Order: sequence, then structure tokens, then C-alpha cells
Amino acid sequence: MMIWAQNIESEISHWRNWLTDPKMEESRKRRISSTEKLSSRTLELIGKPLGSKIRILDVGSGPISTIGRSAPGYDVELVCTDALADHYNKLLKDSNLMHLPSIFPVKGEDLESNFGRNAFDLVNCANALDHFEDPALAFVNMYNVCAEGGVITVLSIENEGEREGYRGLHQWNLRANDDGLWLSTKLRTENIINRIPRTAIYSWKYVDHGQKNFNIFLISIKKASN
Repeated sequence: MMIWAQNIESEISHWRNWLTDPKMEESRKRRISSTEKLSSRTLELIGKPLGSKIRILDVGSGPISTIGRSAPGYDVELVCTDALADHYNKLLKDSNLMHLPSIFPVKGEDLESNFGRNAFDLVNCANALDHFEDPALAFVNMYNVCAEGGVITVLSIENEGEREGYRGLHQWNLRANDDGLWLSTKLRTENIINRIPRTAIYSWKYVDHGQKNFNIFLISIKKASN
């Protein structure tokens, strides 16, 4: 807890600079535009019929979600959460971006106690799970708040803790392979897929992002219907 708390300011400073630096204008435009509409890939992943209500939870969303909040023919509800939500909402206000979804101050480790079980059709976490205080507990919470038949997705840089020299919030490593999702520190390694029921359908792939000095992977977990 102490290490995580001590490094909060570095994360806030990163986003403050990202929102204000003129050099980041194109990056901001791309991210803001991604919040407008759900991609066809995401709709296909969710798999609900036209006319359905879709509830999406973006965990550790940062100030601006990477998930769309609308889709023609669907009633989409996007809920964004982040442990640093109060800071991010202020940054959005200061940057005149209050039209974007507000962020709820809920830690990944506390999702179930705030939203209950089986609440969302898609639970997404993009480049955030390895920044949490307890990623394994947050992962279990993500699974529990996902509805039966719903999907959990995690996008992450591979072994980012090692890449960043365990500085700031980069205290954990994540990597994926056919056997599962592996969480590690300098001292221990755990396959956190083993924390959820075996009935879940797990898949993963590397994501092409145009750079060769690090890997990004995406995992998808389909929660079984009882």
C-alpha cells in the first residue's frame, strides 16, 4: 500500500502533462475520438442482439476511456472507474473536457463491493491492471462483476515492471501465453487464471502496435452461463 500511495503523484503528473502538452494534441484527439462509438470488434465480442442494452465497465480508465460509449441500435451504458478518479475529474474540468464520461472513484480491488456480481456485459482494463495495488484481487473482482455470458478483456504491455525498472506504479509484470495470465514481481510468479472458475473460456494474442522494443498483448475471457 505504501509503495502504491507514494507513486500516485507521478501518475497524476503524467496525465496532467498529457492533457496540456501541445505536442500531445494528436494523441489526445485519437483517444477522445475512441470514446465516441464502440468498435465493430467490441460489439462482436459482446455478442448481444441489436436493440439490447449493453453495460460496459472500464476499470482503471484513466481520465479518458479507450472504450466507445455508443453504438447504433444499442443502448450503451459506459461506467468508468479509477482509484484516482477525483484527480482525473478535476483534470478534465481544468481542460474543458467535461463532456467526456465522469470517472467513479472505485479501486479495481473494490469492484464487487460497489457494483455487485454479474453487473456488466463487458469488463475492460487497458494498460492498467499491472498498475494496481493488488492486481490479482482486482482481476477476480473484474470476473465477478462480469455478467454470465459476458466478456472480460485485459490489454497490457508485457512485463512492464521490468521495462520501467519498477519505478512509479510499475511494481508488477504481466505476460500471457496459452497456459494463462501470469502476474509476477521480483520475488514471485502466479498464474492468476487459476483464481477464476475453469468454466471460463480464455484466449490471448499479441497486438500489432508498430514498435519492436516491447510487446502488447490482449486477453479475452468469456464467462460461462449457468
